[in-house]
Amino acid sequence: MNPFVKFMTWVRILLVLSNLLSFSQAQSQLIYKVVSPGRDTTTYLIGTYSVLPREQFQYTPLLDSILDEVELVFTESFHEDRGLRPLVHAKERIRMMSYPNKQRLEDIIGRAETARVYTYYHSKFGIRKRVFKQFSYYIPVIMDQQIRYGSDQYIKPDRYILHQVEKKRKTIYNLDQPALTQGAFEALARLYPPDWLVQLIRNDSLYEQEIKQRRDCYLKQDTACLKAGLREKIKAHPAEYIQLITRRTQYWKDEIERNSRHSNLILASIDNLLEEQDGLLEYFSRKGYTIYNNF
Repeated sequence: MNPFVKFMTWVRILLVLSNLLSFSQAQSQLIYKVVSPGRDTTTYLIGTYSVLPREQFQYTPLLDSILDEVELVFTESFHEDRGLRPLVHAKERIRMMSYPNKQRLEDIIGRAETARVYTYYHSKFGIRKRVFKQFSYYIPVIMDQQIRYGSDQYIKPDRYILHQVEKKRKTIYNLDQPALTQGAFEALARLYPPDWLVQLIRNDSLYEQEIKQRRDCYLKQDTACLKAGLREKIKAHPAEYIQLITRRTQYWKDEIERNSRHSNLILASIDNLLEEQDGLLEYFSRKGYTIYNNF
């Protein structure tokens, strides 16, 4: 075969593979579009996966075009309003995400187990003892998330998208008000008691497998798969999930209703979007909105 023809053949193969890869990455955000009965209000709902490896998140042209279109962005990721004394709000939020009575991790599980937890995070993510000590006040699941998000291995998609929103000078409305989420953090503390961290570091392979399964569901936009996993957790911890999902979504509805505009974007955790009872999608459906997926 002519060397030039051979070269061009390989170029075409690489282009096809590149397009396939780009398509799979472009699907890594689950996006719904809901349109009001009078077609005067359009709202986009984006499910943002909590723990996502950096290489699997892509800021797609579709996301960019949506941000150009919308007027108001609702988010549950803590967004510091510079005009509202952000440091005060941050301190209040940290207090709520912490153990009761200002306890640290070692106050509850002891120094030996705490040292074991530190060794795990230090070897896996390179976290330093000084930073770990600060995180030791957080409830376990928040500690784990913050450490992972702070590493180079993971990204929090909603935070990344918010950076793009800020660049476009869009109005951001924070749904996750500290006073309204106290119950949600208390529920998290019950779901993830301190010994969860100890079990995590001892069964890391099982934890990674669970994360991989959820990530695969997410990348395939397999909503049935994600729902199944969520429903199992709700069955195991019904009271906690009423706090985490149902009650939080309830006050979101009121805030969205009061502040909605012609075109809006809601950034919410994927479980909240897919929760089939009293969730946001059901809320819009009951109001007569038309819901589109994979548009």
